Amino acid sequence: MKSIAFAPEPARASGSDVARALLFLWIAVGVRWLQYGPVGARYRGGADRVLERALGSAAGYYLLTAVAICALLLALTRVFLRRSGCRSLFDIGWRRAGLGDFWAGLIAGFIPGLLLALGLVLGGFGDVQVTGRPATVLWYTCETLITVLVACGYAFQVLWRRAGGFAAVLAVAGISAITMAITADAEGRSTLRLLTPALLCFLLGLAFRKGRGIWLPTGLAVGLNLAPTGGSLMLVSWASPAESPWRPDLWSLYTGIPNLSIMAFAAVLVGTLRLDAGPGPEPRKRLSGLYAPAWTLCLGYTCVLLAYLFRLANEASAPEPEPVVLVSTAVCWLACPVIFSVWLYKIWASIQDTQTRTRAGAAVGLMFIPVFNFYWVFRAVAGFAAEYNRYVERRGLEIPRLSRAPFITHAIVCLVALIPLYGIVGMIPAVFSGAVAMRRACMAVNALREAEPDWEWVRGAAGSSS
Repeated sequence: MKSIAFAPEPARASGSDVARALLFLWIAVGVRWLQYGPVGARYRGGADRVLERALGSAAGYYLLTAVAICALLLALTRVFLRRSGCRSLFDIGWRRAGLGDFWAGLIAGFIPGLLLALGLVLGGFGDVQVTGRPATVLWYTCETLITVLVACGYAFQVLWRRAGGFAAVLAVAGISAITMAITADAEGRSTLRLLTPALLCFLLGLAFRKGRGIWLPTGLAVGLNLAPTGGSLMLVSWASPAESPWRPDLWSLYTGIPNLSIMAFAAVLVGTLRLDAGPGPEPRKRLSGLYAPAWTLCLGYTCVLLAYLFRLANEASAPEPEPVVLVSTAVCWLACPVIFSVWLYKIWASIQDTQTRTRAGAAVGLMFIPVFNFYWVFRAVAGFAAEYNRYVERRGLEIPRLSRAPFITHAIVCLVALIPLYGIVGMIPAVFSGAVAMRRACMAVNALREAEPDWEWVRGAAGSSS
């Protein structure tokens, strides 16, 4: 099946492909101008009043227009792909084989915003608001997809093939800056505000080059919005006493220096990512890469919410926390051991044979015994790498061995988190150590499954012996 997705030696795009790519970009600019310009001036107030009860007064018009623009760009992409000889919308690069890059990008986009949010909340400069209503989630989802379709979609990939990566990134970045210039009001046309979408396009272009496809920039864009500074599920904003001494345009969390620092750190993380090789010529059932981002999001949100509640409890004039904040804290906190337990069981179940020293059920079950789990965390977590390497040697497989350092680090951090009254000290570094250990383990298990010629037989024999 023909695909326009990036390849090491892609075919050169034709002149008609370039014309369609430029038309796609200018249509994206035009519909944005209509959204914020004449159409918004005429219909925004009425749409917000009609949808006020269901969606909220501020979200009605922009939600509807975002859904419409997203549908339009997807339809245009589908039509232009058909004209290029592709059969499916997924030929733009959204194939299941590259889904692991999406999870890696999500973590890389989430962590910078999480660190900034933790610093603001712990320092008393930020307030926390839970924003995860269905309308808000749908709005951010559509906006993220629009950003990805413009920054790394059909037009970008055609221009990449025709003129090279730098020209493609420069083109979409310029288009994004023009869009911001014509849609922002006079007060919002600051230099940083105009640079923000252009720099985001550069960041997504870097992710596209790193991942050799669209999954990595898609995950990166989703992670930036899911971060506590993104606003998709949670929003950390300046507390009113902290914002007044500074210029709002310069220190805005969304278009100012903090946002630029988030994108700069995300670019560094993207550059250091170790990506999964993907399924082999005979793909087997693979261990999902969802565990690491799910752990990062749930524990990251828990740390931010607990830090916010701790600050409120120590301020005499602080208001009572909203019930949604308390419920969200409990849900995220309870989700963490569930994610950890399922991941731990899955990785141990993948290396079971008659000589494996620890069974998958024991690895998980003994973690719930008080006091004993202080020892068992080193056996179940830190000991997995050594057991995995012994299993690989017994099977005579030519695959890289698993480093013990991430697992030992995560075990030490988990030990600190298990100590009463000191748990919060270990929770923050556990976000990062857990993301690394879970991702490394999942990549190692998938490499194992691809390398074992009789993997399904081994799993059946281990299950019958136990």
